[in-house]
Amino acid sequence: MLRSDSTYNCYNPTLLYVGLPTIILLLQCYYINLYYVYTLFFFGFQSMASGSIVSAELKICGYCFEHTVNLKSLPCTHVFCATCLKKYLEKTKVLKCGNCRATYDTSISELPSLDTADLACDSCKQKDITEKATVYCRQCSRRFCAKHQEGHGDIFPDHHVIHIDEYVREKNRLEPRYCKTHTSVVVSLACEMCQSVLCAQCMDDKDGCPKGSRHQAVSLTALVKRLRVRFSALKTEAQKKEGELSTLLKKSHVTLAEIDKETGEQKELLHKTRDEQIEAIKAKYDEIETEFMTHRQNFRQEVVNFMDEEVAKRLDSLSVEIQRLDVSVKSSHEVDVVNRFEELETELKQLTLEGLPKLPTKNLPKLKVKGEYRTVEIEINYDLSSIHFAKEVQLPTAFNRLHPMNDIAYLISRSSDIHSLDINNLTTKIIKKSFIADAVNGMTGCNNEIYLLHYGNPWRIFVCDLNGKLLRQWDHHDSSKKNNLLSVVGDRIVVRNCGKRTVSVYTLLGEVIREIPFNSDGDTKGICPVKADRVAISVNSTVSLINISSGQVVWTSAAVKEPRSVVCYRDSRILVGGKDGEVSELDCNTGKCVKTHLGNVEDVDSASICGDKLVTVCGKSLKIYNIL
Repeated sequence: MLRSDSTYNCYNPTLLYVGLPTIILLLQCYYINLYYVYTLFFFGFQSMASGSIVSAELKICGYCFEHTVNLKSLPCTHVFCATCLKKYLEKTKVLKCGNCRATYDTSISELPSLDTADLACDSCKQKDITEKATVYCRQCSRRFCAKHQEGHGDIFPDHHVIHIDEYVREKNRLEPRYCKTHTSVVVSLACEMCQSVLCAQCMDDKDGCPKGSRHQAVSLTALVKRLRVRFSALKTEAQKKEGELSTLLKKSHVTLAEIDKETGEQKELLHKTRDEQIEAIKAKYDEIETEFMTHRQNFRQEVVNFMDEEVAKRLDSLSVEIQRLDVSVKSSHEVDVVNRFEELETELKQLTLEGLPKLPTKNLPKLKVKGEYRTVEIEINYDLSSIHFAKEVQLPTAFNRLHPMNDIAYLISRSSDIHSLDINNLTTKIIKKSFIADAVNGMTGCNNEIYLLHYGNPWRIFVCDLNGKLLRQWDHHDSSKKNNLLSVVGDRIVVRNCGKRTVSVYTLLGEVIREIPFNSDGDTKGICPVKADRVAISVNSTVSLINISSGQVVWTSAAVKEPRSVVCYRDSRILVGGKDGEVSELDCNTGKCVKTHLGNVEDVDSASICGDKLVTVCGKSLKIYNIL
């Protein structure tokens, strides 16, 4: 600072000459440094805050804060030089913004460039002048500086212009595209027919449109607008489908969780049932063992008593008598021996003629193994969608019963003629004529044998082979005259005994296994096997399911009015023929009516299942229905 005391209060030209240039020089240096400090801090912090360093004066990288012409713009609009981005990518293996930390899966070469030449005014470039553009016109597809922007606005006031920074961010979408045929002309039109982009010179091509003689040209913007409307509609549908798929995916996850939970519960139930059955079997065998050992001990005691009472006592008595006679002969005089010999002979003969006591062996208890086991079954429900008529065959005579075995349906006529029908080629042949003098009520088959239930006094079951040769027969002691049927269930014959109000279970040889109480009155309309040990019987207005192993009636259903023939489909559904051709589906486990097919099957005398076909017979008509 210049001193202003009394010593230097006078004018000094030398001091003025030396100090003034120095002060000016110092001020210049101060302001120059201040400018650079201001520039660095202002634009550096601004780039860190917003990432936008594009201005008319300065372009700086957000990493190195250096001036450069090789700038790249990220989708987040933050700008960095290509060199810094390359170094950062080599180090981290991920392209990440240094400001907002957003990551991108793209290459550096695909990022838009912010070189000065790309941002120059197009009007100035035509005059070989490089001037920074400030706006971009969407309609003209050109960049303008501030000077040319004013003139452009006066001529085209309705054109839509955007700031050059926005243009940089959308450069790839907004930059003009040139015609492939006329490379110097910008495409601005499009054909509505073939949706190909065109320039003005393409319109002169008369045969250019593949869908017509000439292109139906509209502006590119108008066509894109319509296409965007269509895209919006398609996008809406896609988003709707996306929502449906998302809902379905969530539902699938829920269903999967429910399946896993239910699988665990079913597994626990399986193990619990297995353990219960094992305990039940053990308890049953313990009971059988106790009863068996009791009978065996009783029988053993009976043999011991026989030995003591019948054998040992008689043996002792006989030994004493023999010894007495022997002593009498040896000690007597010869004259006395001669005189008493006849008497002695008679006594000895009497002792030898007495019969031996009979050893008790008939009532010895033994174990007999039968094929009745407690087992866990796998249940599959088949849902029948429909029953459709397939074909009809006119038979040579009237039949009232049929039973299929291995694609062959065996039929018996009202005059007891046995016929066979090939279900595939629908040809019939007679096997046995007039097998029985009277009519047959029921018919079934098993192991290449035919079982016939004949009404008479008494009722009788006949068994013949597939050639009609009689193999065996036995009486079915039923005092009733009501209509009756029979069926094969596993390896057993099941037939109602209407007089006793029971269901009789026979072996295939005719031995009675058990009589199951079945308190139902009326004619037997239908009977069929269900699974391995159950039988369904329709009587009057009810259908009942009977377990022939346990001897219990599982359920009785009155869901079908006037039930007639019954057949079992895949051990899951019992098809019951009803009035007016109705066929009702009963659940095998509960007896509930699952579905009713209206008017599909006409009234029949007999019906049976052969694969996925329902075969019915009524008089001379045999009909086949497809089960779907």
